[in-house]
Amino acid sequence: MQREDIKGFRLSPQQKHLWLLQQKDIMQPFRVQCNVKIDGKFDRKVFGRAVEVIWQNHEILRTSFNCLQGMDIPIQIINDNKLDTTSLIQEYNFSDLNTQAQEEEIAVLFDQFSQLPFNFEQIPVLNIALIQQSTEKHTLILSLPAVYADKITLKNLVREIADAYSACLYGKQLSSEVIQYADVSEIFNDLLLSEETASGTEYWLKQDFSALSTLKLASENQLAVNKEFSPKSIASTIEHSLYITIADIANKYKTSVATVLLSCFTILLWRLTKQPQTIVGVTYDCRNYEGLESALGLFAKHLPLVCELKNHLKFSEVLQQIHELTIKNAEWQEYFTIEDTALSFLPFCFEFEHRESKYCAGELAFSIDKQYAYIDRFKVKLCCWSQNDCLGFDLQYDTCLFDTDAIEHLAGRF
Repeated sequence: MQREDIKGFRLSPQQKHLWLLQQKDIMQPFRVQCNVKIDGKFDRKVFGRAVEVIWQNHEILRTSFNCLQGMDIPIQIINDNKLDTTSLIQEYNFSDLNTQAQEEEIAVLFDQFSQLPFNFEQIPVLNIALIQQSTEKHTLILSLPAVYADKITLKNLVREIADAYSACLYGKQLSSEVIQYADVSEIFNDLLLSEETASGTEYWLKQDFSALSTLKLASENQLAVNKEFSPKSIASTIEHSLYITIADIANKYKTSVATVLLSCFTILLWRLTKQPQTIVGVTYDCRNYEGLESALGLFAKHLPLVCELKNHLKFSEVLQQIHELTIKNAEWQEYFTIEDTALSFLPFCFEFEHRESKYCAGELAFSIDKQYAYIDRFKVKLCCWSQNDCLGFDLQYDTCLFDTDAIEHLAGRF
């Protein structure tokens, strides 16, 4: 029998890590998802054509995974299937409900989409719900398995939907020349193996990760450490006056609001874990190369920030230490893999993002209302964000390890 040749691409290091994490259970909640509010006169047919354009332009949306005989890790297979938008886009009409009932129904749908299992041989992988609330008000739910996307990919996807919608509406042509994820995946793999980039690998090998095994919170359920990952979050906003104070501190010490918040979180963990060395997994976008800022795919990863704290240190000294460490880590972000540590994931993580306000398409305005990206496992993760002079955070936690009261107490202390 003639053997069929299969052309595929290696998983990126980010994909490989996530693949190994979720092999025990396809129901593991590693997904990226958002609600998008759409204001203005909306044309369903134009929207369908816009989705088709994006589908054709980005190979990652047409990618499945295939485990070849004798291989434990699959390869990426790019498919040329035509898209049937009628089956891809699930439509709902809540226009006969009042505003509160609409939001409740949308929340139910959002939760249902977040629990979709990951089928690595199935395409399309993009799940879309289009919800009509009135003639000029709609909500879009976009959901992807995390092996396909990160939080920046969600933003890029919403922006591209707006651009493609505008192009289709006015009969314009969008450029199909985009960076494809499979090509970048090959580059990321080569970087880890190339002798020319050994200095990047050496930087991480010199780091002391021994404290990872002892970093625990007193409220942590030790009996549940090896159970399935079940994340939830508590959202909060920071008073504007406090935001101004934080921004003033950042300006005074020539750093960023993100670094000030990371320093506060690191100090809090140091006090709670009572360990001299604190390690925080900081989210980096890994999009250093030109053009990657607009690409779709899983690029982001958590990099360990190893910080030595002592009682006599001033906050400004801790801030300076963390400022310098974040810059060094950013320089070598492509060369770290979690396999360099003794654990399969970093227990305490931090992320900061600037949220865009709106993406316009003719008379329509697209705006991300709610989002999350579970691209890795963690015990506790602080996700901070800024938008239009507002500052807030989502404190995410593994419900198998912590109860809500313990996390609310932690959020209050932050």
